[in-house]
Amino acid sequence: MNEQHDNQLQNTRTLCDPATLKQAILDHLYYTQARPANLATLNDWYMAVAYTVRDRMMKNWVSLISRLGDKDLKIVGYLSAEFLMGPHLGNALINLGIYDEIKEAIESCGPDFQQVLSQEEEPGLGNGGLGRLAACYLDSLTTLKVPSLGYGIRYEFGIFDQYIGDGWQVERTDKWLLFGNPWEIARPEVRFNVKLGGHTESYADDKGKYRVRWTPEYQVAGMAYDTPVPGYKNQAVNMLRLWKSEAIESQRLCPEAAGHLNGSIQCRYHAWTYGLDGRLIGAPNVLNRPEFERARVSRRRDIEEDAIGSQLVVIDSYCVLADEAGVARI
Repeated sequence: MNEQHDNQLQNTRTLCDPATLKQAILDHLYYTQARPANLATLNDWYMAVAYTVRDRMMKNWVSLISRLGDKDLKIVGYLSAEFLMGPHLGNALINLGIYDEIKEAIESCGPDFQQVLSQEEEPGLGNGGLGRLAACYLDSLTTLKVPSLGYGIRYEFGIFDQYIGDGWQVERTDKWLLFGNPWEIARPEVRFNVKLGGHTESYADDKGKYRVRWTPEYQVAGMAYDTPVPGYKNQAVNMLRLWKSEAIESQRLCPEAAGHLNGSIQCRYHAWTYGLDGRLIGAPNVLNRPEFERARVSRRRDIEEDAIGSQLVVIDSYCVLADEAGVARI
């Protein structure tokens, strides 16, 4: 009886016929989104479909992860400040070869297929050619079955949306994470503190030799989020690891805070990340520390209005791109 139940569960997670896909979508709608079909929003349907499609990549994705500990395995690592991967759902349906099956399954549930596809908020993790090139490399490597890991920035706000208001160009933040991202898996245990800013000091060591030490101004934490990248109809899945920049502590560990609210807010500012908007592009800095063989950080300086006193403050946004000692840690 238990074996029969396990097989049924596995079939719901892996089989790709329209009837099984329909049941999988309804299961995720109920058990993951906690919604009955008659009360589900369009976003609920999208999330349920996305989780259903992601399930079909899990076996091959976990297979890649399990091989990363093999010392004889050669892996391509691609670091980029931008990754314009495009809509995940449409790309996954084409690469997995289940576009028509999912379309039939969705429409048999009631929602319009194209409306569900258009519900996805495309990650604006860049502003042009660099991001598309990085995405093409990762897609191509996966289609060629070359084990690969992409490393990038999980911008909290993507590239700015633009529109014309009263004859003027107006920009507003791209809140691409507002309704959640079903494709990524958070790795809170994969986290590194990175020291930034500050100044250097010269001194003589105990042998009288000239030395220089670096005194950082503050720290931010980099936390990993992993997203599967399927190859084109070949059952291969690689991985894109995006690093989210976070404040380590809201007050105590931030020198700006000094026990007052304004400093605490400034400390959080240091951890915010924005997509590149084509006008202000920060130069990358290379950070050399014992625990990082090679760590790369991306820096942005923007002017934002402070909530306290309506004064203007300068924001430094940083995010870690590389892993400890350049080695993939899963």
